[in-house]
Amino acid sequence: MSIARQPGKLLPQVLWRVLPAATLVLLVSWLSVSWVTQNELRSEAEARLTQGATDMARATGVQIGVIETAAQSLAANGLLIGGLTDIQQREGYLAAFFQSLRIPGPAGALITLADYRGRPIAVNGPFRSYFKASWVKTVMKGQRYFHLSRTGMLVAAPVMLDGRPEGIVVVEYGPGAIAQILSAAGGTDLTILINKSGEVLYASNVEVMESEMALPAIEGRGWIYVEKKLPEYPAISIVEAVPEAVALASVTKISSLMLAAIIVALFALVGGVYLAVYLATRPLTDFVSTLDQIEDQAGLSSRMPTANSAEFNQLADTFNNTLSRLENTVTSRDALTLSLIHISEPTR
Repeated sequence: MSIARQPGKLLPQVLWRVLPAATLVLLVSWLSVSWVTQNELRSEAEARLTQGATDMARATGVQIGVIETAAQSLAANGLLIGGLTDIQQREGYLAAFFQSLRIPGPAGALITLADYRGRPIAVNGPFRSYFKASWVKTVMKGQRYFHLSRTGMLVAAPVMLDGRPEGIVVVEYGPGAIAQILSAAGGTDLTILINKSGEVLYASNVEVMESEMALPAIEGRGWIYVEKKLPEYPAISIVEAVPEAVALASVTKISSLMLAAIIVALFALVGGVYLAVYLATRPLTDFVSTLDQIEDQAGLSSRMPTANSAEFNQLADTFNNTLSRLENTVTSRDALTLSLIHISEPTR
């Protein structure tokens, strides 16, 4: 009978109904967990960077402020003030004073006492003239001057005489001073110092340092970053950054493990469906086989075997009882027919 082959078609039908939906649910769960985990880790990384950039900006501002304070204190030194007017004797004592002069901050500071036009009077290193420098006019109005660039840092303070600016104390550093200031303040994987135009003044990464602008050099290139302005120097900002691959390393690992788990789960699902279909259809297959056997043998002595399912056992009992009654009926009929034949024979 063709019905005997019908249960074999149940497995692909069940898989076709169950497997796509189960796969979709697992993939959506995987993507959701990966997305939530990635956002959580990104938020944590940004929080750490924000705290680091804030601390870095504060510490850097303090370092620069110490240098400016030292320049102002030096400008108020009576020896330097007297040296502006003591033209004949200043060379002797100013030279000795500047020879051993040091100020707080990075090493290698070039400290110069200049006149009102920026011409050097005394210096603790090689003479350098600031004559015609654009910032001299600003200082000679009694204002401090601070400038930070790729080439270094310059701090200038007016030397006041009788309430009027008559000279300038200049503290100048080379490009290595910025690295010393930032290293003293700490930092993350990538630390960048930029001005208000976004120009890179210093970067711990060579590739970023060689670029003209900081943020375009790291945006879209696998970096998570935070920018913070220096508290007392709003024209300067600290950018702290960390590679996404480092900050989100755990989510990559989790995603890989989840994907492997999904594949295993799908194989387990297929195996489970196959086993369930097999266990569910085996009694039905036996039932159909018994029907085929009854049909082929043209007899009623075959019986439906028992199964692990209570429902199929009930069906088998009912079917077996029906077969028993039919068999008894047929047996009785055959006996009655035989008796009638024997009775009719003597009358002939």
